[in-house]
Amino acid sequence: KLKPNQIGTLREKMNSLNIPRLKERHIYKILDIYPQDIDSLKAVFSGENIQPKQEDLNRILTLLNER
Repeated sequence: KLKPNQIGTLREKMNSLNIPRLKERHIYKILDIYPQDIDSLKAVFSGENIQPKQEDLNRILTLLNER
């Protein structure tokens, strides 16, 4: 489980990735679920009007795995 200061830091870092159409609600959903692999991360975006590129998904996972 993430501490509040970790959530804020990760949210800022994810925003700094400048992924097109990635909104705050997507970021909070990612941080809530905290996916460990590409398939789990893609599941976060199912039913959404956004499907990030593979390169962007990899950047998100790299950021999550730094913790």
